[in-house]
Amino acid sequence: MKIYALMSRQLVLYVGKTKQTLKDRERSHRSVSNHTTSKYIPDWIDWEIKLLEEVPDDQTTTKEQHYYDTLKPLYNRQRPGQSHEEWKQTEAGKKSLKARSARYNASEHGKQVTRARCATEDWIERRKLQRNTDEGRAQRNEYQRAYRAAKKATQSL
Repeated sequence: MKIYALMSRQLVLYVGKTKQTLKDRERSHRSVSNHTTSKYIPDWIDWEIKLLEEVPDDQTTTKEQHYYDTLKPLYNRQRPGQSHEEWKQTEAGKKSLKARSARYNASEHGKQVTRARCATEDWIERRKLQRNTDEGRAQRNEYQRAYRAAKKATQSL
């Protein structure tokens, strides 16, 4: 296995591993249909692929983690060997998922889905029940307190 880096001058953009030749791996990173890594690297950045080390299969994750921790690449979404569920619990994961959700909700499709969901009788009934329960009132009060505290904090800046 090969441990490689996508680099732009001295800047490390991504660290990865592959069984492919570096030329084939570079081609897949540059392909338009690559929806894993390359979509996070802006098109205007000129980069090249560099071999960091060839290692036995049983050491690839450990070595990739070492280079990830040492080089601190800009566009790796998660630490090598980390599951998606573990990544979602990190601050970076939470921030990324929140931003993705906000982009979706701001999109025309997201707005249409929300309008359609909010128009269903089931949703309307659940909201009525939630408003009229002690738990619903407590949640609303907690939200309002948090909102006022955040507003006060921004006004004091």
